[in-house]
Amino acid sequence: MTQKIEQSQRQERVAAWNRRAECDLAAFQNSPKQTYQAEKARDRKLCANLEEAIRRSGLQDGMTVSFHHAFRGGDLTVNMVMDVIAKMGFKNLTLASSSLSDCHAP
Repeated sequence: MTQKIEQSQRQERVAAWNRRAECDLAAFQNSPKQTYQAEKARDRKLCANLEEAIRRSGLQDGMTVSFHHAFRGGDLTVNMVMDVIAKMGFKNLTLASSSLSDCHAP
């Protein structure tokens, strides 16, 4: 139920932004509207939460989890993702990160 509410709220925000954009861009009033191919939920890249993103990534026991080098010193992205992965029960994973700092200590 929460996922449906979040999806509805997301759609409302997009619709509100589109209405605002149409008003602000009067020169483009007669341009055809862009249609999006990813109309089905399974085709969308956005996920409701981190657990869903991990599930959809296809992660399995024994795989490698990698983080981009820009995620360093203070952002806690590594900690947050690894916390969810641990709670999901994955085992024997390899962590491949190009940089880890003091904030990433368990």
